[in-house]
Amino acid sequence: MSDKEGGAAAKRPKTNEHDAGEHLTRINHELTVRNDDLAARNETLNVRNDELKSKVEELAARIDELESSILESENRVLRGEGKHGDSLLPVVTTESVDLSRVDPSLVAHVASFLGLSRELLSLALTCKAFGWRRPSSTLGPSLVEETARQFLVNHLLPSDTERNTLPQYGNGTIAWLPILYELERLRLPLKFSRLVGRGIEYSGSESIVTSSYDDYSTAFTNYVMKRGVHYASFNLINDAPILGVARPFRNFDFANEEEGFDMYDERHFGNLLAQRTDAWVGNVHYCQFDCSDSIVSWTDLQEYKDYDQEGFEDFDEGDVVGLLVDLNEGSLSVYKNGLSLGVTKDGLAGEYCFFSALYQGVELSIKRFDPNSLLK
Repeated sequence: MSDKEGGAAAKRPKTNEHDAGEHLTRINHELTVRNDDLAARNETLNVRNDELKSKVEELAARIDELESSILESENRVLRGEGKHGDSLLPVVTTESVDLSRVDPSLVAHVASFLGLSRELLSLALTCKAFGWRRPSSTLGPSLVEETARQFLVNHLLPSDTERNTLPQYGNGTIAWLPILYELERLRLPLKFSRLVGRGIEYSGSESIVTSSYDDYSTAFTNYVMKRGVHYASFNLINDAPILGVARPFRNFDFANEEEGFDMYDERHFGNLLAQRTDAWVGNVHYCQFDCSDSIVSWTDLQEYKDYDQEGFEDFDEGDVVGLLVDLNEGSLSVYKNGLSLGVTKDGLAGEYCFFSALYQGVELSIKRFDPNSLLK
């Protein structure tokens, strides 16, 4: 409709100021009532929250009390002073299974599906009935130990050479789980698990390393030799490195990441010798063979010990260098393309791992072999 009618402007109704004031007053009243209601509800929630907090604190105190009682009970058992405090735990059923009456071969068969030693260890830690020695004999193995034994004897079937490298135990007791663990590690491919120094890196896999730095950096293998006979072959993909054996050093925090790293540098002797353990038998802590000139070097980490290896051939790109570590005889022998060049160092004792020191342009791979497969 037009704002004008018959030429005269249409009049708009005026707002009633009194009605508007009453409307605002009514809204303010409703808001006040609502705020009071919310405040009351908030107070109720605060009271309820205080009650719940009090119950939580009560439950936490009860849990602490139970844990303390259980731990004390377990400590008494370990000291041979009492029985397990199972009565402190919630009782689910009054029936129990005496695992000492279960045929170990049955448990071993079921547990054998776990396979790896770490999984068996987890089983032993999860249930003490599996991990503790059976009460029928103080010398009897636990169910997990029996499983490890049967898995070794019936499935893994270690060779005579492998048996000679596995842990030995005296006093009529044998810990089968550590033996299983060691055999598993022995059968893993050799790889360089630790690279120390500038410019050294993997080339496609952890079994192949190369270097781009103009000074030596060092690659260490993942397996620690403790007993028996071990053989590793190094394929010289490009140029000739330094190869050898050294103690299983764990800490290289002292090495400067902006420099290379050569263990045969006298600056590092103190930091390396500080890591000495009881497994460092004898004084041959490091022994290297320089493939480029057949010079053998070794040290007790106090002074240098160098000498030329007479009658040894130099190695070139494409050759395969073999290192045979015989911890029964305490010797390190060198092979070229599968043929023995002879013993390069005696007096080895204790624990060692393979290593390689590389400079710019060197690339090589490592592989484990059964010593019995060597050509004579």
